[in-house]
Amino acid sequence: MNKIPVYLYSKLTAKKQTNEFFDYAKAHNLDVRIVEKELIDIDPDFYNISIRRNKTKTKNVVIYARFSSSNQNEISITGQLDECFEYCKNEFYTVCAIYVDMAQTGTNERRFAFQKLNEDISLEKYNGFNIIVYKSNRFFRDRKKSAYYRCVYDAYGIDVESATQHYGKGKGAVMMRTIEEGLDEYYSVD
Repeated sequence: MNKIPVYLYSKLTAKKQTNEFFDYAKAHNLDVRIVEKELIDIDPDFYNISIRRNKTKTKNVVIYARFSSSNQNEISITGQLDECFEYCKNEFYTVCAIYVDMAQTGTNERRFAFQKLNEDISLEKYNGFNIIVYKSNRFFRDRKKSAYYRCVYDAYGIDVESATQHYGKGKGAVMMRTIEEGLDEYYSVD
């Protein structure tokens, strides 16, 4: 079984969630790689999580998870990962990497793990892969930036899929995704 790397960025203010995430990573044998080493003093010696495979319908994917602040009521990183792994298992997807931003806003792209994901995409590591997120608001809370990055990823054959929001295909899917991204932005405006 291949190792699944996890690229993690966490602010010191997210200490509780960071510790919870490392307990989760250890229990699931994940290979955690710290994006900003000076922020967390831990030896990331975790890897491997089992995903059911079907040879006739398999797709390689990466998971992106994010939460905004330690007071946030949104589902935790571990909860997001559980939902994403369950979705990947049901879709027969193979998880190849995980990118995690803790205590980072979704209103802009200045997120360390998100930047690492984009760097890896620009190096063509994930051509034809999909990016799995728990909900669209974990990807962005700005509809214009979300649309921009979806266009950039399209050039690499990459789509962003939500583990919990299923839009289907066609005109209706375009409309529903647009409405959902508008609501994501609406709830982030002060």
